[in-house]
Amino acid sequence: MHTCILKHDTANWTFRDSDGKIVTGPNSNYLNLTWNYADTPIGPREEIYVSLTLRASSSYSFADYLIANDVRAFSFDIVIYASEMY
Repeated sequence: MHTCILKHDTANWTFRDSDGKIVTGPNSNYLNLTWNYADTPIGPREEIYVSLTLRASSSYSFADYLIANDVRAFSFDIVIYASEMY
């Protein structure tokens, strides 16, 4: 039986101002997505439940970026993929 572990990543961070226009995004270190998955191997048709947590930096430079660019919304993609084990 093949098992795998899951990995995650983020991509396509987009920040928009109050007019809906895309603004140049900050360094990605200001936002961090984590989960509570502990690399437990899973097999075909198995289900697991995980919690995803998005944390935003409380740094002044990030707050300054949001204010200076009138950022009102952001979006990003969460990519979850299987890394096969034998």
